[in-house]
Amino acid sequence: MVLPYALEFNGFDAGVIKEIKGILRDLKLGREVKGNIEEMARIVMEDKKHLSNNPREVTYEDVVNIYEKIKEGV
Repeated sequence: MVLPYALEFNGFDAGVIKEIKGILRDLKLGREVKGNIEEMARIVMEDKKHLSNNPREVTYEDVVNIYEKIKEGV
């Protein structure tokens, strides 16, 4: 669910991202965000092993924006 949005955040090719979103849609893997986005972002920020190897520095606001895009289906 997060993969295409994380790739977009990191500047990957838009065509690849569109394909991944299409595959997720075809597989009927939902984009529904359940829970409080701010709380989810706080938890992500505390989990350094998922952020330490990211090509770009990730801020709390970045994580909130990614979850909001998922929720909106952008």
